[in-house]
Amino acid sequence: MSPAAVTSRRDKLDACNRSEEDFVSPPRCFTIHAVACCRVERIARSSRAKARGSFCKRHRMTSPPSRKHLSPQEVVAEHAITKEMQRLGATTVMLEATRFTRREGLPFDSWAVWGAPDLPVEAIHLLKPYATLKWLLIDEPPASRDREDAYRYIEVIQNAPLLAKARNDLAAKRANIESATAVRRKYTPEQRQCWKDLAASPKLAPLSKSRKAVLIAKHCGLPQEAINTIRLKI
Repeated sequence: MSPAAVTSRRDKLDACNRSEEDFVSPPRCFTIHAVACCRVERIARSSRAKARGSFCKRHRMTSPPSRKHLSPQEVVAEHAITKEMQRLGATTVMLEATRFTRREGLPFDSWAVWGAPDLPVEAIHLLKPYATLKWLLIDEPPASRDREDAYRYIEVIQNAPLLAKARNDLAAKRANIESATAVRRKYTPEQRQCWKDLAASPKLAPLSKSRKAVLIAKHCGLPQEAINTIRLKI
């Protein structure tokens, strides 16, 4: 076989191989497009995941801890008002008998409450709070002015101990201040003599009585109410 024939045959085989590769492998432009689409989809998925994580973190959308679901009756039984009534001697029968008896056409503040006849006197002041609690949680009334007033009433009752403690603390503080002031106003003879000695000292002697009283009160750590007394005693 001549060299020219061999070369021609080799060229034909190379051409066949190239056509087969072109048939099996996609063109380069399609490959680049497919890779770009995959990258875009991967970036989009990552962005969506980050957005979900940011939203959940911002709104604290974490899975709630598993706990037993309480019925309205159980919530009422565990409430602080119920516990206080039980502490004061109210039994289960007395609690079940507590209810509103008349409320049609009347505002919430005028509703009548019925309680057990043998309810301890110490727990009578909690009749309306407990009846309100039962009405809100067990009866589940629709939205109305009466329901808003009832919720506000429960909030006041729950905060009453804190308010009472604050009032008692303030009253005790005022009493301590008044008693301390009263004690300080009862000046001893030794204090009066000290005022006179200070007023006669070389530094204060040239000054007026009013100025002497101000400086003496400041020197002795006395309140402003003592200035007039010092001025009269020196």
